Amino acid sequence: MVFVLSSSAMKTTTTHKPRRVVCFSSPGRFEEAKEAPIPPARSKNAPLYYNCTLEKGTHVEHSGDVIVVGNVEKDASITTENGDIVVFGSLRGEAIVRRRNKRRSDDLDDDLEGGKIFALDMRPEVLEIDETQMPPPEHLLDTGVNVKDKRAMTGIPMVAEKSERTGEITFSKFYGGASNDDDDDAERYYERKEKNSLSAEQLERCKRAAMVTGTYILAVGVCLFLFPRRLFHAVVPIGETLSSAVWLRVVATAAIAFGLYYRAVAENGETGFYKATVTGRYFVGTSLLFLALFSQHANLALFAVGLVNFLGAFAMKKSLEFGKRTKTTTTTTTRNDKNKNKNNNSWANPSI
Repeated sequence: MVFVLSSSAMKTTTTHKPRRVVCFSSPGRFEEAKEAPIPPARSKNAPLYYNCTLEKGTHVEHSGDVIVVGNVEKDASITTENGDIVVFGSLRGEAIVRRRNKRRSDDLDDDLEGGKIFALDMRPEVLEIDETQMPPPEHLLDTGVNVKDKRAMTGIPMVAEKSERTGEITFSKFYGGASNDDDDDAERYYERKEKNSLSAEQLERCKRAAMVTGTYILAVGVCLFLFPRRLFHAVVPIGETLSSAVWLRVVATAAIAFGLYYRAVAENGETGFYKATVTGRYFVGTSLLFLALFSQHANLALFAVGLVNFLGAFAMKKSLEFGKRTKTTTTTTTRNDKNKNKNNNSWANPSI
């Protein structure tokens, strides 16, 4: 496959699939790919421009800067030597920046700075700068079925670079100055998203545990509706009523638990609900066990209900912790205040 560009800086690239791709350097202008030799670039450091989306299976290599006005889809890659990568769109594939020498060519006296990768939507699967790779995203490590990339688009342009202090890949905003607003802080945003997200296998296990719990509660409710007196006296000793302090506290534990569930759903969605059921059912189970053991009339049925809630909370907790990996949180130590871009007319539509 051959890329044909209208600009003077061009390079032949190949893919694993035998398909032909046409890119155009200005709107409304494009050329058919030809088998004729492609003229070499004027300089190894001349920028290479692509005004198109790099689809799956496309691999680009260049000695110098690479600028893509479009998206870099999954399973597409860009490799540059002694240059930077700028993506005016979504970076979903691979981006690799290498440095062959510590200094530029002899005609330049400036020191060669560390490579940088810019993107309007920074969600790469592989990102490497000077032989240092970022930690792989969670969905690539997950062994579950139907694993999806849960990283959400933030709308915050980002720059990736190698920290001289730690030697790790760091991410920061590449426009404007530092902000104290948490909603505008990309690093904290990603931390919150990661904290409040579960892997596909964890979600599957949580759903199974929730199904068992829901079936149990539904069955108790139906039986209580059909056989109110018989089931009521199986739990409440004969002679006592719901007006007694002990049984009012039993009802109160359920009310507190459901209040926790609803608040968790409002704040963190499905994941928040699953996590809240652990705290809520531990509270219900412990409260019922305490009431069963220390009330005036110890009751075996109440003890059993408390034990079921306690075990249910433990099962949900194990489901949430399944496959949990230790992750290294990289904090950003640098801010770039000089690259504020106020003209967004040429930005590509992000990849969803």
